[in-house]
Amino acid sequence: MIGKCVTRNRVGMITLMSDANPFEVLTADSQSEGVRPAEDYPGIGRLLWAVSGLLVFSGAVTLAWPGAANRLLAVRLSELIVTLPLLHLPFTVSRFRNMGYHWIRGLLVLIPIVNMGIAALCLTMPAGYADHRRFDTGARVGVIILLAGVTMLLSLVFFIPA
Repeated sequence: MIGKCVTRNRVGMITLMSDANPFEVLTADSQSEGVRPAEDYPGIGRLLWAVSGLLVFSGAVTLAWPGAANRLLAVRLSELIVTLPLLHLPFTVSRFRNMGYHWIRGLLVLIPIVNMGIAALCLTMPAGYADHRRFDTGARVGVIILLAGVTMLLSLVFFIPA
């Protein structure tokens, strides 16, 4: 019986090679230990998570708007800040399952300051990130957009005179 040796190349990809003959080309059956496709991960992806967040946020802001049509539905801003993470909690839990993490980590969105970091993770991490630990192109673009937004916000706060 020929044994197999698992090695990593420069890019970090796992390659298999035979102990007896390192130049032997292995079949596709023997290389099935690679990264699973995104369809294998349950839950919702980045785009659907972001769209659901925008819908929840816009609906909640509509209720909190001073000129709301029905004053019975109007809520205070403090109530809105407390309920927004609760309204978006099922989507965040599903997104954490899609990233390859246990769903219980999605409950971290209920901690007030931590939920901003959780939002950044949910916007940037690809499906199955917990297994392969690699960003794809969409994640890189998301990180650039988030960094540009934080930079613009900080420049508005610190460099524009009052």
